Amino acid sequence: MGKYKRRVAEKPAKEKKKTNMQLMILLVSAVMLLSGFYMFTERSSEPGGSVELPEFETYEVSPLGNGSVMVVLTEKTNVLAALPKLGVDYETINNILNETIDGVDRISVESTPSFIAFRVSTNSENGTAGAKEIMDKTMKAYTLFRVYKAKLPSGILIGDIEVFGSLNRTVNESIAVLLSQKTKDNQPVGFIGFEQLVPKDNIPATVVSVSNVNLRGVLESWFDETVLEGIIDSDIKQPQIVLNEPPSDSLVKKLNITEEDNKTWFHPLSRNVSEILDKENVSYTMGQGSISLLLSLDSDTDALTKTLADNSVENITLAKNGFVSLPEEVILYNQLVRIENNENFTAYLDFDTEVGNNITVSITAIQFGEQVIPISATETNA
Repeated sequence: MGKYKRRVAEKPAKEKKKTNMQLMILLVSAVMLLSGFYMFTERSSEPGGSVELPEFETYEVSPLGNGSVMVVLTEKTNVLAALPKLGVDYETINNILNETIDGVDRISVESTPSFIAFRVSTNSENGTAGAKEIMDKTMKAYTLFRVYKAKLPSGILIGDIEVFGSLNRTVNESIAVLLSQKTKDNQPVGFIGFEQLVPKDNIPATVVSVSNVNLRGVLESWFDETVLEGIIDSDIKQPQIVLNEPPSDSLVKKLNITEEDNKTWFHPLSRNVSEILDKENVSYTMGQGSISLLLSLDSDTDALTKTLADNSVENITLAKNGFVSLPEEVILYNQLVRIENNENFTAYLDFDTEVGNNITVSITAIQFGEQVIPISATETNA
């Protein structure tokens, strides 16, 4: 075997928050960062021989902005990009470049200080299968992307953006990418974006703290609030009878309605309202009431639930209020939204959820024009 030199990509320093370039590299190949990819300047294919150096297209990438951006896909090309997750040597690269298979026209290789990619030009629907077959037999692990053209939805004119994205995206679809400027010999040569799988539904989260318990129930009849003695934080809305027509003067008199009373609704059972209305053949609707209690974590919820059920409270539910850690970016209202307090975000949790649990949540937000403001998260049963 001939002598060879080995170049290993440096491991990034541990930081509290990853830089944009680290994010992109993680997206492209998390394993690549840990193991490095290997480029052999010499390697014998036979005693005394050496491997021919493949022809690379080289360029550098510089992240733009402070995070992901949304782009709109404008063209789905017939080009695929395979990015190794482990080291590749010159012999492997040459083997890939020299492969021929139905559906594949041409394979080229390009490299940056951060990653190496094989571009596979296909000419039919069989091209994707052909590309996978080539990579499967020549590399141990890789990620296969499709190359798209895209633009910024904001109308900022920076030309076409080349996107390495999931294989089956569609034209006019909006996705999040880590956007970078491509440069060669210190001159800009275009833009490249790597799709970032930003959560949209069933967002992953970790429970960091739990504050208290929230009990809720439905009231179908008048509720005796004295059974809640000792509970300070409560919100009780007694059920109401709502008249479907304005009350007549005689009805006002029978119900002893004063000027201070609202003439279109009444608390049932406070006076024999429903009985009088039935006798007068007055159309009305019975509206549900509700009860909401905020309890300490050490409350005897079993005993309290039984007491409420014995007093005609129905559909009793228990949940917890707490805080979760979320991704910094999520997609809401088809927009990329940054969550500023993502490490301690207000959440409504299932009653059995504990600190440290990994869960999924949906996010409630309010929208003002193009501005989306996340408010809280609710645990989902994904």
